[in-house]
Amino acid sequence: MDPDLIRRKGSGEILSEVLETEAIGDLGASGGIATVLALLELLIAPTLVYWGAAFLPEATILVVCIALLLGLIAHNARLRADWTVQRLTLTNRLVENMTAHRTRVAQQVPAQWHDAEDADLDRYLQASHRLDASAARITALLPRAYVIAGILALAPSFLNGGSSLTQLAVTFGAILFAAEALRRLSFGFSEAAAGWIAWQIATRLLAAAREARLESMGVDTEPTPVGIPVLQAQSVSFLYPTRLEPVLSGCTLAIQRGDQILLEGGSGSGKSTLAAVLAGSRAATSGFVLAGGLDRATLGNEAWRRRIALTPQYHENHIIAAPLIFNLLMARTYPHTAQDVAEAAEVCRELGLTDLVDRMPAGLNQYVGDTVGGCPGRARENLPGARSAAKGRIGGSG
Repeated sequence: MDPDLIRRKGSGEILSEVLETEAIGDLGASGGIATVLALLELLIAPTLVYWGAAFLPEATILVVCIALLLGLIAHNARLRADWTVQRLTLTNRLVENMTAHRTRVAQQVPAQWHDAEDADLDRYLQASHRLDASAARITALLPRAYVIAGILALAPSFLNGGSSLTQLAVTFGAILFAAEALRRLSFGFSEAAAGWIAWQIATRLLAAAREARLESMGVDTEPTPVGIPVLQAQSVSFLYPTRLEPVLSGCTLAIQRGDQILLEGGSGSGKSTLAAVLAGSRAATSGFVLAGGLDRATLGNEAWRRRIALTPQYHENHIIAAPLIFNLLMARTYPHTAQDVAEAAEVCRELGLTDLVDRMPAGLNQYVGDTVGGCPGRARENLPGARSAAKGRIGGSG
């Protein structure tokens, strides 16, 4: 998958998508079979009605009910899509909060630990109520309403004696037959819609799996011959989806074997983006990048990664599952001296983190979580900034 997409999603959202793939086969197969059988039955129903009594009113009622059913099914599919999003949001938040639980315990008061989960759960319950009400109207109300309407339309023929007993019996049987077909159609479409929603959610995962199977088609070449650039970029541009202006435009360079390149520029000028494009972590909007004279599509992902390695520095700072003081003094020799600890405490004071550290039961020795990616509120704001600034003051390499 696209590394940049993986960084944005996080482990919780990816896990929820993986779990959703299990629904594709089961729901798609059962829903597809039920839908086909129901459609065949509804094609037979008009013929049965034709040989019975009150053909015109009965056929009209059947057509109206089918049209109404299709409208309700479309509405149900939209509600199911919203319900699925809310359900996957719960899975995502659960995994992220499990990952960052230690950090949340250290930074948030217990009364606020589950505010976000409660809000997500309320939205999920509301979506569930709407979906259940829609399903009840489709599977229970509409087929029964059709039976009642069909019998009422048959009543005049029964009362005036204008139809034979055989015709009345055929029409009555056709009504029950069509009602069962409507019920089966609603079930089949609901299951098929759930399978289709799961398919849409898992599209990126399935596409990545197909790409992995095509890896063997890449060309695994020998080392780059002398005189050919080991890495070359030609007219490379890159535009973020959320921006109007490209961050890179017309970048061209060639790196020979043994070259060491220092790239300088202001913050936000595109240095990290250019490095990511050259390494293949981001795809260039235009232009091309060659490794040893071959592009990534020709080499294949595995061969490309054997040729190019990237050690990035992103702003999404991570916290190791260890005491806070260990994270702050990671660049210093261990065990830490009293001067190291005092300097770390001073950095925290300058960053305005004194109240936060004081709230921690163990102070700077508080054990914090694995990442801040799933932490709510201040967990996202304080520790990443503390570590970034501390690395600048305390000797980290960045």
